[in-house]
Amino acid sequence: MLFIEEVGENIQHVHRYLTILKHLGILDNAKGIIFGEWTELPADGSGNFGKARGGKFESVADMIRREFLGDIKVPVAFGFPAGHGDVNYPLLMGKKVQLSVSGSSFTLDWK
Repeated sequence: MLFIEEVGENIQHVHRYLTILKHLGILDNAKGIIFGEWTELPADGSGNFGKARGGKFESVADMIRREFLGDIKVPVAFGFPAGHGDVNYPLLMGKKVQLSVSGSSFTLDWK
């Protein structure tokens, strides 16, 4: 299971980091991907959330879906409250976990 989150980072940098992970095969080889809350990401000066190679995006999740998840066949969850947000649930590193995604909700079950 791959967990990714960031705080205060420019969307172009997030795009670059994910491009590297994609080229290394890390995104394609994950059993599931969990994205954190992406707190304090700056908007660009025009009032749009951000721009990267694919054009204007409404959110980090929108950019990730459009640019990186088109051919990935594993469960993907956005907005897991761990990392730098006000709510910080623990993630048990090294434990087996099952990610179930249904519409806009998801559950994590530790085995």
